Amino acid sequence: MANKADDKIKQLFAIVQAKKAEIEKLKNPTWITNCNFETPDGRQVNLHTIPTVEKLVEVLATLLSTGKVYEEAATELGVDSDFKWGGFTIEQWKIDLITRKEKIQVGAKKRKLAELESKLDTLVSPEMKRELELQAIEDFLKED
Repeated sequence: MANKADDKIKQLFAIVQAKKAEIEKLKNPTWITNCNFETPDGRQVNLHTIPTVEKLVEVLATLLSTGKVYEEAATELGVDSDFKWGGFTIEQWKIDLITRKEKIQVGAKKRKLAELESKLDTLVSPEMKRELELQAIEDFLKED
């Protein structure tokens, strides 16, 4: 019975570690746009400084609504024209907005993962604890 529980705990630890690795990737993301969004009233907003997800939603809403009206206008005039904002497509802006959203949410994710890891630690059997410690030592020594 403990062996089955230890196997499940190992799987969950692996998931936690994978999620931690995903968070690490967010430290230096690859940006598609120049991250300088000009609002319709001419204000410059740097995506890196947007503090809330709600503000990101506002930026995307502006892009989507303006893009839709632009496409309708192009259709009305009978011309083919691709909508760009600041030289970038809506899709390119969306990718960067999602990246920024993930960076904003990273603190909460880190706290939740630490909490889950702590709970898993309390469930580990003494045998598995020993095995995990040995694995940690082995992993550390392999890094050098």
